[in-house]
Amino acid sequence: MSFDEQFARFVRTIEDALVAYMDEHFPQNTLGAAMRWAVEGGGKRIRPVLTLAFCELGGGSAAQALPFAVAVELVHAYSLVHDDLPCMDNADERRGKPSVQKQFGEATALLAGDALLTEAFAALASAQDALVAPAARVLALRAGQGMVGGQYLELAATHWDADALAEITQGKTAALLMAACCLGVIAASPGNAQSLLGAEHYGHGIGLAFQMIDDVFDWTEDTAAGQTTFATLWGADKTRNMAAEMTQTAQLALAYFSGDATFLTELADWLLRRDH
Repeated sequence: MSFDEQFARFVRTIEDALVAYMDEHFPQNTLGAAMRWAVEGGGKRIRPVLTLAFCELGGGSAAQALPFAVAVELVHAYSLVHDDLPCMDNADERRGKPSVQKQFGEATALLAGDALLTEAFAALASAQDALVAPAARVLALRAGQGMVGGQYLELAATHWDADALAEITQGKTAALLMAACCLGVIAASPGNAQSLLGAEHYGHGIGLAFQMIDDVFDWTEDTAAGQTTFATLWGADKTRNMAAEMTQTAQLALAYFSGDATFLTELADWLLRRDH
């Protein structure tokens, strides 16, 4: 199976699971509509794809990891809703359509984000009992002190250099990618410390690379005016080279696994070379 075929297979599985979860758990009112708006907002579903792929790499099946894949995508959706609020980025648009706060109002958007985060842990709790506690610990840590902590560091920053940007990115961008990878490992073999370490390293590497490439897009499109990014510090060429190094570091971490890591190797390359 080609990379594109395998990626499409994972996405179809995830989309079906998300629709089923929303139909069963989201309220049939304006709050539920706002939550759906956030989840159905498009995107590549990278995080849940990572969860399914790492589960299969660890010898499990995609079906085993679906509760975790749904959970990590709901956390991602909540984070974007809150990012767009007036107190944060005050964004009117997300992925080519009105943001949740623009479509439903600030208060409803705030509550929709809160509800999505809470529902994520309800989805996670539907997994096998023995897997719930380790998975909840990973997701809570990476989404809380990691992702939210990184966002706070960005807001509070007074000094900007490459080290500061890396610390912010490790939290704001890489943390949830690391969680997604580790959740896949937990779904397949929760006690495998070596595989968890490999998943963390892979998620960290692609997370930093992902942000670096985003910064290049923003810099070349002149949308990063007034912001310090990897691209404004280093320029586009060096930033792309650094992203390639981080991608290679992520791929090397797949040596922690004995299974066929071709898909995840190609996924890291695809993320590096994406056109946005």
